Amino acid sequence: MRLSVIADLGEALLEWKNLLALVLVCVGIWLVTRDAPAPKESAPSATPAK
Repeated sequence: MRLSVIADLGEALLEWKNLLALVLVCVGIWLVTRDAPAPKESAPSATPAK
């Protein structure tokens, strides 16, 4: 879709709600694609090793 077509629909590309939606989408993508935190080492078990 060309930008001129979007402009003909009366939609402002830089309207605050569109910018907010863009920010929320970017944050959502970042949350989904970020690396998982490294697992913490568990404390040694209380049972003695054989």
